Amino acid sequence: MLRVSRATDYALIFLTNLAERPEKKWNVREASEELKISRRYLANITHQLARKGIITTAKGAGGGVTLHKSSDDITIGDVVELFEGAVSITDCIGSDVECERSDHCRMQSFWRTLSKDIKDYLNNKTLEELGEMR
Repeated sequence: MLRVSRATDYALIFLTNLAERPEKKWNVREASEELKISRRYLANITHQLARKGIITTAKGAGGGVTLHKSSDDITIGDVVELFEGAVSITDCIGSDVECERSDHCRMQSFWRTLSKDIKDYLNNKTLEELGEMR
């Protein structure tokens, strides 16, 4: 079964909420309560998103979490790659993988194409578009 991690799912939930209310500065405590995500888990997610430059965090009075750039400039692929790594449907099609069965395997091209299609889809879908999908 193909699955994204809970971290990816929660990051996208958090980011779509930030995008829907760009004027609001969220703090992790209130966001965790509203979104029903563990505060500790959301703090870790927030840290990773900030390191990647997807969100901006500010401490103190008037501080909080906001999107670092416009929601139409953040792709779902940016977030998936941050938490999942490169999109690769199987281990045998990584950029530096040499498969001993490649001379006889008819699946490698199929998996490579599928991985590319998934990656292209994720990289062409923005946070703003995700918010419109309700």
